[in-house]
Amino acid sequence: MLYEDHSDFICKVSRANKNATSLFQFGSPMNNKFICLFFVSLLSLQSCGGGGGDSVTQPVVSLPVFTSATTFSVDENQTDIGEVTATNATGFSLSGTDAQSIDLDSSSGVLSFMTAPDYETQSDYQVTVTASNNDGSATQNISISIIDLDEDAPVITLLGGSQINHEQMSTFVDPGATAEDAVDGAVDVDVSGAVNGDAAGVYTLTYSASDQAGNTSSLNREVTVSDNTPPIISLLGSDSVTIVQGDTYEELGASAVDAVDGVVDVIISGSVGADLGVYVVTYRATDNAGNNDSIDRTVTVVDENSAGNPWDLDLVILNDGVAADIETFARNATKRSIY
Repeated sequence: MLYEDHSDFICKVSRANKNATSLFQFGSPMNNKFICLFFVSLLSLQSCGGGGGDSVTQPVVSLPVFTSATTFSVDENQTDIGEVTATNATGFSLSGTDAQSIDLDSSSGVLSFMTAPDYETQSDYQVTVTASNNDGSATQNISISIIDLDEDAPVITLLGGSQINHEQMSTFVDPGATAEDAVDGAVDVDVSGAVNGDAAGVYTLTYSASDQAGNTSSLNREVTVSDNTPPIISLLGSDSVTIVQGDTYEELGASAVDAVDGVVDVIISGSVGADLGVYVVTYRATDNAGNNDSIDRTVTVVDENSAGNPWDLDLVILNDGVAADIETFARNATKRSIY
């Protein structure tokens, strides 16, 4: 290449890229032309030829340098990881085995999980972070460990069934419940809800328990309060009556009391005939819940001369302290005097 210049031994320097590119002229003018040679050098040129020349200084290269840790620990079920930092970095990028699971902000270097990790699924993640600037780049391997947390709530056990039938108008006593936690052991159980034993209906009791890690569980019990007891019937008079044929049977009746409804009506069925025999009179009572009960009275019709008639009276007649005769007096016998 010919370079026009009339000076002897003149050095021209240009910098076209990161390395120093030097242009030198050597020799005497040749038809006002000089031969130019190009050299690439990383050294500083102090002078060229006879005259004082320009000097070339090697450019300073400033690559990124990481200042953040190479390991992070993260509680399972959370997405935040941390931040990578590097001096002279103008941007960050991510690669590596688990890069598809992790997000990296290219400007700030903030790392986060795309989906909250679960220790039982994967407990360790490996990625590579690249920090770059105009002069080049640097890489750093990052290891992220997942911390296993207590995620299991206490197990509640009901004492008694989960469904209980309770008799109306009686006091309900809650059987209770217990709770056991895998880490904390036995824990307290709180109960919410109440049962009104006097009012029919379905009631729900909720049993709750929490462990020290904040895991909570609950269990319900359903209590059905209803009137399932029939009225209590009481006969007026004996449950077994004997009458003499021809006499009129006198119905004494019965009463009935229910725990919920109080006094209820008594329905009487059956009749006593005129013929000799045993007759049954039935007394039945029903409450408002449909519970009913019955009780019977037997009525026996006998002949007035029947042996063992309870209405007859045997009178022993004594003579000087010795039984001399027996007189039987029927119920309808006329008065007699015995001397």
